[in-house]
Amino acid sequence: MTDIRSQFIDRWQREKALYEAWGRFVSAHVLELIQQQIPMQDAGFFLRIPVKPRVKTDSSLLQKAFIRKAYSNPYDDIEDKVGVRFVVLLSEDVRLVGGSIEVSDAWTVEKSRDGEAERKANPSTFGYQSLHYVVRCKNRIVFDGVTIPENIPCEIQVRTLLQHAYSELTHDTIYKPSVSTTPSMVRAAAKSMALIEATDDYFSQVVELIRDSGKEYQLIEELVFSRYREITGKNPVTSPLNTAIIDHYKEILDSEFKVKFENWLERKPYVKDALQERSPVDILYDVPAVLLLMYVVSEKPESAKLGSPLTDDELAPIYSLFGHALHG
Repeated sequence: MTDIRSQFIDRWQREKALYEAWGRFVSAHVLELIQQQIPMQDAGFFLRIPVKPRVKTDSSLLQKAFIRKAYSNPYDDIEDKVGVRFVVLLSEDVRLVGGSIEVSDAWTVEKSRDGEAERKANPSTFGYQSLHYVVRCKNRIVFDGVTIPENIPCEIQVRTLLQHAYSELTHDTIYKPSVSTTPSMVRAAAKSMALIEATDDYFSQVVELIRDSGKEYQLIEELVFSRYREITGKNPVTSPLNTAIIDHYKEILDSEFKVKFENWLERKPYVKDALQERSPVDILYDVPAVLLLMYVVSEKPESAKLGSPLTDDELAPIYSLFGHALHG
């Protein structure tokens, strides 16, 4: 048995760097896939905890392989030697990430746990919920200077922030080997999971109400983002300042804004020049909604300065671009 364990750990030491590289690739690739689904939002903000692949320590891998387990081929049978966790806000976000993982051509994918399916199969039971995948490299690739062989596995977990809190609590307390689980512990954990499910439902309702009330904002943002991307070649990202500009100026737009905005861009070719030739220190030009600001200043200069979220110093260059004086 000692020889088997020595061979096991020797192989792990030789291949650990491969698993680390595969974990980094999986993390980066899933982030790219998520970004494609939410083009107007930074995937880093969409995810609630920074993504960091983790390889098992030597001791934890040995324990899993040889203590209280019955693996016929421990090294190859253990599929979570490296793992990546994606934590999002809502259950619908879990489905978005899961869908992204399932369509990738970079790997073969197997769903090893599905919280939604388990809930449907046992609707009266409240327990741990998460979406688990095992992805295996489809073809040999080189990443970060490391040649990653085909079929190398990585476990991916996708869960909500509330599910993550539940998992951290129960994993570190109730299900530790040193703790003798009692019925009251299990009952308390089940009650907390029931509350988490209810809270997720309420969160989803709130988000839906916000979406309904924000449809006008979204239409403006989509138009501005689309034109900003075409003009600058940059992928637009939302930000507090971008939100503040759209939220303020949408109140003075009319129902024909889209047509008027498109015509305005055609009539004012120097707007594109201003964006493309801007100075690196002109931070305002990094905000996609600067296009909306330009439009309002150009077409409604008196209204544009009333209650603006921007200072006079920030507004003055925009007014000057269109031959208007901020004051006077």
